[in-house]
Amino acid sequence: ELVRRCCEVLLRHPQMADEKMNDRVLEVGLAVADKMKDPYIAADIISAAGSDSYDSFTSDNGIADSEELQWNTNDDSNAHKHPRVSPSSYIKAIKLCIECRKPSLADRILTHCSKARLPTNTLSDMNTLVLTGYARNGDLEKAEHMFSQMRTAGLKISESTYAAYMHALAANKKTDQAILILDSMLDGSNDDGVRPGISCFTACMLSAMQSGDFHEVIRLNEIMVDARVEPNATTFQGVLLASSRLGNPEDIVSVIESAIDSKTPMDANSFLLCAKYLIPDISEGAGKDIEAIRTCLRKQVENNPLIADEAMELNRSLKDCVREDNRKPSKMKNEVTIKRLRNDLWRSALQDTIQLSKVLPASGGLY
Repeated sequence: ELVRRCCEVLLRHPQMADEKMNDRVLEVGLAVADKMKDPYIAADIISAAGSDSYDSFTSDNGIADSEELQWNTNDDSNAHKHPRVSPSSYIKAIKLCIECRKPSLADRILTHCSKARLPTNTLSDMNTLVLTGYARNGDLEKAEHMFSQMRTAGLKISESTYAAYMHALAANKKTDQAILILDSMLDGSNDDGVRPGISCFTACMLSAMQSGDFHEVIRLNEIMVDARVEPNATTFQGVLLASSRLGNPEDIVSVIESAIDSKTPMDANSFLLCAKYLIPDISEGAGKDIEAIRTCLRKQVENNPLIADEAMELNRSLKDCVREDNRKPSKMKNEVTIKRLRNDLWRSALQDTIQLSKVLPASGGLY
């Protein structure tokens, strides 16, 4: 609280420090807000630094009673010029608001920075962030208003913008509307040249899953493949669940093999879901614990030596997966490298699981 007050005083009276110092104060103030996970502090700091025509919250402790920011609009031509707030600082403050589920506060900051003559692309990104916040909260009315406002203002509508809006529709079970937007992006009738990416397909598939329309999930996946959009873990799991609900075991194996071939990102949750269908007896006995699955595999070998080769191969693969999941980034292996290796290992473990399911007794495997 003391650091916050010091930052605010310095930013409201920029004559007390040079420009470099003021930039540093702004940086520290936003760092405090992030550490405290308090978006109101970020709003205070941004408003104090923003311009001469704006001021911070009028309350003594800087915490407003509502999300309505109260700006001081007194015109003082002799006021000292306030430090310029960089686009990255605005984005940090807006992201914190979204993270803390305060999209309305982010919207007020957005209104503030819209007067700061920021680049159009930056404003588009900021608007998309706020729209995403409303979508996460399931506030379709505000999301629709943001989307319409961006178009009216001539701001660039990106794939991320469409995806955020479609997620808001999905959260409100507006599957038909979401798919209409997806179709307009695919056939070009949206007139802005933006093609749907994995985020847009994910939103539509989630909406279809929530509505229980499993045939639509499969259809959307086929369209996604035809559009050469690479799947992610969410779409893969959605198609897997839809295939299961439609009751076709062969489709389940085909979906898993296709995901392996297309190098779809995989993790422990993806593996556990697949194991539930491929090796149900082993999976059900282990629950959601990889180490428990390894224990079950060893017991299976004791009871049925004929499956020893396949079972122990999967056991070794899972051991490698767990070890790599626990590995921390280093100079030798950065975060990107580790993530890629983890995906490869989990896909390999799934391939071994398919092989095991082929040799298990009929009651214990999918085949």
